[in-house]
Amino acid sequence: MKLKQKAEEEKINQQNQNQNIIQPNPPKQIISCKSINPPPLIGLQNIGSTCYMNATLQCFSHTEILTDYFLNENNRNKIYNNNIAKKDPTLLQLSPSYLNLITNLWLSKQKYFSPFEFRKRVADMNPLFKELSANDAKDLLNYLLMQLHEELNLYEEKNAPEENEPNFNPYNEQMAMENFVKSFFAKNKSVLSDHFFGLQESKFLCMGCEKKNAGFNLPIKYNFQTFNFLFLPLEEIRKFKYNNNLMNNMQMINNMNQNQINLMNNMNNFNNNMIINNIIIQNNMNDSNSVNIYDCFDYLQKDEIFSGDNAMWCNICNGLFPCKNKTVIYTGPNVLILILNRGKGIEFKVKLDFYEKINLDNYIMKKDRPNMIYELYGVVTHLGESGESGHFVASCKSPSNNKWYRFNDAIVTPINDVQSEIINFGMSYILFYKKCP
Repeated sequence: MKLKQKAEEEKINQQNQNQNIIQPNPPKQIISCKSINPPPLIGLQNIGSTCYMNATLQCFSHTEILTDYFLNENNRNKIYNNNIAKKDPTLLQLSPSYLNLITNLWLSKQKYFSPFEFRKRVADMNPLFKELSANDAKDLLNYLLMQLHEELNLYEEKNAPEENEPNFNPYNEQMAMENFVKSFFAKNKSVLSDHFFGLQESKFLCMGCEKKNAGFNLPIKYNFQTFNFLFLPLEEIRKFKYNNNLMNNMQMINNMNQNQINLMNNMNNFNNNMIINNIIIQNNMNDSNSVNIYDCFDYLQKDEIFSGDNAMWCNICNGLFPCKNKTVIYTGPNVLILILNRGKGIEFKVKLDFYEKINLDNYIMKKDRPNMIYELYGVVTHLGESGESGHFVASCKSPSNNKWYRFNDAIVTPINDVQSEIINFGMSYILFYKKCP
């Protein structure tokens, strides 16, 4: 099998060497992809099970703030003389190859071209993509985010701050946040960290304090961490939604029964209540195979209980006690990427209802604008079953004319109806949102 793959790779290599791939000159000025109108709409040739890569790259390419960075001549020196090149010029770097890819996608006149050079660079740098076989779009996405950040990072060792400030107090929310942000972003400063990285806060609350003080408790500690995408396990979210709905419905039933307890003296009222109860439960069952985008954010904020061997020390209770942990989005990134895990087999059928615009006011603690609205601009969709029969395509909204297009490897076609041709099309896998002004 490996010999066959090797032969196929060598064949494609030879074809690409013979192919006259246009290498456009680098831009000589500051160029915004928004100003390139009409948009070039250039496809990417499938060079052997690379649909996963092509779809991911098209969504990355339509991330306006990142593409503008690579098209800006002022950033040319940072890209070629990046952080890795400064440490060891003999090491391979991805950002110059990505620059060449973006230049071809936005400044050439081709209908499509082969991403062979970029794919080869990725394969040479990461063993996960070494073989010429189908890979996962989310793995490539994760690699792009981390590798480009590492190379374009402006951090210098001499500017490293101390891990903790004097008098640091992890029980003080503001102090814990400021200490983490100062420490992390002093060492991580790039176009990726500026726009793709958000901040999550985990708050650990002592359940011993809560019990003793009738619901009032103090945090054991605050933890902060960054994220560059959110992973959404749809099957777990479906169960979480179902259980929440069932509990809410049972509470509704109990309230109704309490309110009508004095009216239960005749059989008709009792039968009516039974009918209502059955309708509520049946509605909950019928809705159990789908979740919407807000169910996903509810799930991310669910309480987790740490007890037994995972109990934590509480200074107030002076001992180990079970604690409740809630994780919330503290600050939202400019580019919000959601990766959907649908599970396998029958679980793969969980349906997600998502929207062109989402309001995350209720899910982001620290807001930098009156309304935390995010707008969809890219979707990686999986078609068919998993494995060799599966296929990835991208749907992207061009920043040049605000119109949607489907990128199916080398073929690019317009999208007229977002609801039917994107949201209800195939199995959405990765969603790209950008923060609205």
